[in-house]
Amino acid sequence: MAVTMTHHGHRIHGMWYSHRHAAGRVNCGLWIRRPGARDSSRSVRKLVCQPGRPDCSRSKRGLHFPSRFGVFMMRVSRVLTVLVSTTLVLGACKKKQPPAPAPIPAPVPTNEAPVRTTPAPTPVDTMEAYRSKIAEARARLLETIYFEYDADELRDEARASLDAKLAILNANPGLRIRIAGHCDERGSDEYNIALGRRRSEAAKRYLTDRGVDASRIETSSFGRERPAVSGTSEESWSKNRRDEFEIAAGGDQLRPAP
Repeated sequence: MAVTMTHHGHRIHGMWYSHRHAAGRVNCGLWIRRPGARDSSRSVRKLVCQPGRPDCSRSKRGLHFPSRFGVFMMRVSRVLTVLVSTTLVLGACKKKQPPAPAPIPAPVPTNEAPVRTTPAPTPVDTMEAYRSKIAEARARLLETIYFEYDADELRDEARASLDAKLAILNANPGLRIRIAGHCDERGSDEYNIALGRRRSEAAKRYLTDRGVDASRIETSSFGRERPAVSGTSEESWSKNRRDEFEIAAGGDQLRPAP
């Protein structure tokens, strides 16, 4: 509180101040400025009073003048207060934990089977597959059929082979084949020539009965003149009782059966 008082015969201006310390004690005083002195710390002095002194009897408050140092300290105190408050707020924000991520939903089971995609064949793969089918058709067409001893009846294996040849002939109308009948070494030449012819005619008849034009099939007989296997055992003879097939025309444009 600003006051005016007389000190040693001079009027002085100042402010009362007081600080409470222990119980029953009050530190009070007066900051005064010398008359005509500049505003400096040397021109100001402090009058201190203790409890019981006349100048402290009316109030527990003191009187003081503010100095530049006091103003500076008040400003520093305010700045420190702001800094401490800001630090506490930032620390509280840092400690705040981010929200936990939402749980990933489990996949819904379905009864649909996974779709398997097959890559489209390249032109090279397609051509190779076609060539492989042509080679297989040629091998089927040239496959040998076999007969029992002294017989020209077709066995089941022979009929299955002729059915495969039939499909190839139907897929290639310009194809012509030749059938040659053979025998083992037993018997006379005349007998084996006749037996070989009957065997080739049996195969031709099977095909023509199923729609193949007879002009597309030639037949012949070699009897025992061209054995496939040399020897005098039954195993060797069974390989020589046969019909052999070859392409007479149209083989360069052969197409596989559908």
